[in-house]
Amino acid sequence: MKKLIALLVAVGMFVALGSFAATTKKPATQTPPAKESPPKVKDLELKGKITKSQDPSNDKPPTYLIDAKEYGSLVLPDGKNVKLDEFVDKDVVVKAKVEVKEKSGSKSYKVKELESVKAADDKAAPKTTK
Repeated sequence: MKKLIALLVAVGMFVALGSFAATTKKPATQTPPAKESPPKVKDLELKGKITKSQDPSNDKPPTYLIDAKEYGSLVLPDGKNVKLDEFVDKDVVVKAKVEVKEKSGSKSYKVKELESVKAADDKAAPKTTK
């Protein structure tokens, strides 16, 4: 009788160990999260029109945006030596340091520092014909 009980206890422990091992399996391989590359700062030339927006109910300073065709609409930071009011609603060429972030195949741009703002030259070079 003692042998039978010892045998039942041994079989029970063996089955319990097997079921415990089955429940602690590692999960199937998961897809890693999208990798975000570190931001890069580039010197870019932005061509477009500057607009000014200000909420009349706030005492905050106005926000200046440039609608650059290649990069979309970007917020311009306050320029230390540049008065952006002079260029509102005008086509301009802005040289700036722009932070470029790439995530999941798409790029986002953020203007970090203005270097210069100039009015765009509307006069095209004359074409010569032979």
